[in-house]
Amino acid sequence: MRAWFVAVVTVAACSGKDKEADQARVADAAKVAASAPKVAVATVLAKDVGKPPFLYLVDDVGLVRLAAANTWSDLDANKFRIASKAGPLDRVGRFVRVEDALGIDGEKAVKAWDELAPGEIDLAALEETARSRGVNPDDPPPPEEDDQPDDGAAESGGTGTSPMLDEQTRGKPESDRAEGLPKMRMNEDDPQLARQRAIEQARAAGILGIRGSYGTLPRAAPVAPVPHEDGRPTRAAVVAGVVAPDGKLDRMRVMIVIAPTAKATQLIALLHTADAAIAVSHGGKLRPLRLQFGSREADLPAPWLEARVTATGIVIEAVPDLPIEVTSLNAKQLAAAIDRARTVRGRADSTPVDVLVDGDLDVQRLIDVVVALDVAGVRVIGMGSMPSADELARRGHRIPMAAFGMPNTQGDLDKALIRSVVKSSRSKITACYATALQTNPMLAGTVQVQFFIKPDGTVATASASGLDPVVASCVAGVIKALAFPKPKGGGGVQVNYPFTMRP
Repeated sequence: MRAWFVAVVTVAACSGKDKEADQARVADAAKVAASAPKVAVATVLAKDVGKPPFLYLVDDVGLVRLAAANTWSDLDANKFRIASKAGPLDRVGRFVRVEDALGIDGEKAVKAWDELAPGEIDLAALEETARSRGVNPDDPPPPEEDDQPDDGAAESGGTGTSPMLDEQTRGKPESDRAEGLPKMRMNEDDPQLARQRAIEQARAAGILGIRGSYGTLPRAAPVAPVPHEDGRPTRAAVVAGVVAPDGKLDRMRVMIVIAPTAKATQLIALLHTADAAIAVSHGGKLRPLRLQFGSREADLPAPWLEARVTATGIVIEAVPDLPIEVTSLNAKQLAAAIDRARTVRGRADSTPVDVLVDGDLDVQRLIDVVVALDVAGVRVIGMGSMPSADELARRGHRIPMAAFGMPNTQGDLDKALIRSVVKSSRSKITACYATALQTNPMLAGTVQVQFFIKPDGTVATASASGLDPVVASCVAGVIKALAFPKPKGGGGVQVNYPFTMRP
């Protein structure tokens, strides 16, 4: 029998149902609510802003069932409607985006999905119909106006008209879904300044591109990190969340409720597919963590810290550097290890911490670590799978790196050819630097090499200065042994070549 263990939520209101229908659903709903991972710290939770999101119940093969609650109180009382029919995540996501963008009541959306076989829903036509009504389902709808008095303008029958879809588009001509449709709210409040500052701080640090809560499904599947040619490790996180200091998240389409015993990698994969909030249980109530998720941009050059998590411990590392082992999830100990890693490598407080998990780790362990990082003061938290053995070998120690600058030349020999020949000696030049690091681990700087290429392509003279005399002399010796293409016109070429070296 298929196991249903994940729930995802989209903001919507729901109409009242008769007692029998409600009571029939409470038992199933209670099972969903009880399946969330537990947290003991209230400060890591988002605030109850606006209406509670929809639930997507996702089974172990990736099919999704919808659910919706009218209020947070109804959610706490396990009073929400659960669809009986399942569908693929991408189809359910597209359906929900249209319903949500048009302001369709949550329970009506669930009912509509149930009344129609998923294969009968023409999603392309549904989205096109929405656009013809002036609504783009890929755009975020206006935020909830929670701090403004209710003047009735948001209800059906107020000013403006309520966008509706043709039922024939859904495949069901006879329907009463036009009744009670709420009017689309057109007034957008400015985002919370505290949250926006956190997001901008993260962007300024060059760590991730936060897209907000409204991604287009489906995204490409995460790919294994590709090692850099100079030996530098690559980031393994595929998603990252910015902590909302005020606890207020953007209006959510998706909130994930996943069983504590499910694989942590399954939760991360789902977060990668849909920019979502994570629901947890605190005091018997479902609430989202105060993490605003977005997709991580590929191949980011910015520094980061890693928290590589196993069932028994955590390794903190300002990649690449010496690892710091932490055996307790005590927030003070974790904060001390993070501060130490930041200080040794000169990292800013805004540097993200990527939580990387192995394939056997469960969701509860992942949530425990994320909560501890939040309490420890980390403001950007990434998530991903444990690196491969090859990638792990690039961690745990400082890696000497030599960045090849652009040569300044006098003579008739293409700079690209010069760079190509010099880069062929990268390992020897890096070895000059690596030897010096053994006695001076903090050594870093630029070596300037001057050399003259004779008409036959050999190097007549080579000298170097900067960083360290021994390193400079070693690099000059490597360059002196190189052979270049013959310059045009029979003349020689004078070259000034910079190499920036850092651990």
